[in-house]
Amino acid sequence: MRVQRVGAPPAPGGSAPVLSAYLRQFGLTLGDLRPPQVSMFLAARKLAGVVRELQIPVAACARPDGKPMLTVRQGEGGAPGLTASPGVSGSPGFSGERGAVRPAETSRSASGVAGRASRPPTDEVKLGFLRATEDLPSIFPGQWLMEEVTPDWFYYKLATHDLSLPQWQQEEPAGDGGGVFTGGGEWRAGRGVGEVRRQHAYLLLDVSGSMIDSDRRGTVARGLALAFVLEGWRQGSRLHLRPFATEVGDLLSGSSFAQFRKIVHRIISLENAGGTGIQAALEQAAAEIRAGGRFARADIMLITDGVSRLGRNPLESERLHCFVLGADQWCDGAVEHETITRLKEWSTTWHRMRAEGFGEIVRPEAEDLAELLQVFGGLTPEILADLAPERRAEVAAALANALYLEEQFRANQGEGGTGFPALRKRLKALQREVGKVGQAGASAGAGGGAGAGAGGGAGWGAGAGAASSRALGGSPASATDGGDGGAPAHDSAALPGGPASTGSGRPAPFAGRAFADFVRGLWCWLWGALDGLFPGRLS
Repeated sequence: MRVQRVGAPPAPGGSAPVLSAYLRQFGLTLGDLRPPQVSMFLAARKLAGVVRELQIPVAACARPDGKPMLTVRQGEGGAPGLTASPGVSGSPGFSGERGAVRPAETSRSASGVAGRASRPPTDEVKLGFLRATEDLPSIFPGQWLMEEVTPDWFYYKLATHDLSLPQWQQEEPAGDGGGVFTGGGEWRAGRGVGEVRRQHAYLLLDVSGSMIDSDRRGTVARGLALAFVLEGWRQGSRLHLRPFATEVGDLLSGSSFAQFRKIVHRIISLENAGGTGIQAALEQAAAEIRAGGRFARADIMLITDGVSRLGRNPLESERLHCFVLGADQWCDGAVEHETITRLKEWSTTWHRMRAEGFGEIVRPEAEDLAELLQVFGGLTPEILADLAPERRAEVAAALANALYLEEQFRANQGEGGTGFPALRKRLKALQREVGKVGQAGASAGAGGGAGAGAGGGAGWGAGAGAASSRALGGSPASATDGGDGGAPAHDSAALPGGPASTGSGRPAPFAGRAFADFVRGLWCWLWGALDGLFPGRLS
């Protein structure tokens, strides 16, 4: 068992993305959340490094004879249950994650005879993300354009592992025991795509009454949960969410991006009430994982702050990662509580998170506020008037969340902290403008008489959206979800429109241009910045 006591989280290995970019990884914008939920994502971003240290790999699918169908490159020090490919060495921090399955690696058939190396890939491809520099040649070619046009943005995405690449699946030869697992888990002989059996990433989230956010433990718990499901989804794991209190809650599972978003929404929407039933939750998780058929690996994250009566250890090959939040009365006494002792014995990793570090975990960064000032600084009353009512509502929600972030930043500065006064002043002025535009729209709608029905309102909204698009120089292509199983497409839409850089990884719109180009570039950059906060919603 590996034990870690966490006050404030360890410093991340690379630069953390600004909040708006981090939200896009979940398919969300600042206007989609309420202020308390924003803090959950701040905690998730801060704790992402702690979750990555669990080193949960994507494991290979075992054949009926127990041999691996596909070889997976193992990371530094190796990972149990993974078979290294001949001639392929691991890289630091790479534990069989995204991009691990290579077409050129040697596979083994059901009879144990080595297959031919460098077998051509099939048409089946999954979207993965860059985790090691040696995989740079495999990224999608269009991303290299960023290095030429906006190099700072390209290297920012490289540092944050946000460059995407294809993950090809491997064919197995007929007549050599090759084949595939069908959807029902049955082995079908013959030629087919060697399926990679996804591991289970199972989250048990304590939503008992003691997790109410008196000392931010509830927010930190949701942040841990969000970081865990994001890392699990990006690695291709099958996700499971099971909240528990006195009773075990309903299960939500899936592996597509749509299902991932449902799990995220449930995590940030759950309410806290009841007692703490850890034993029943662990028994339920273990039973459901085994009921799903054979698996190469299963990791369970248990997030709790309390104790309960524990009986027999229900876990066998499943790996338990236990995070205990607060619980000073159970951990710091002269005699450790029996529940804590048993959880340590059952856990592969056990983490204690002290309450005094929670404030640091949910603190916004200065870079978050600087970007908000940059984005909202170019939002004018004319642009607000051109937006459809539902778009203005999203802007209003984003303004409220931005003010909340500024207040939290100022509070964390302590006595005498000034925060971001220019941002605060700008946000309050925009809130007044949104209110005025809304009142004017309501008055115009009331004076329109019986002829201004629902169809007229829809036409006005569409016209306002088109006018806004024209005023900003046209809308660039917006990001899409990528459908079931796809990653959110946040490459082209996330790029502001200019080759120069501000020095913070975000391109500047007008360096070295004539005045006409400066104006055009300014509008294009402003549209890109707003579309980054509200992707696909301003057109």
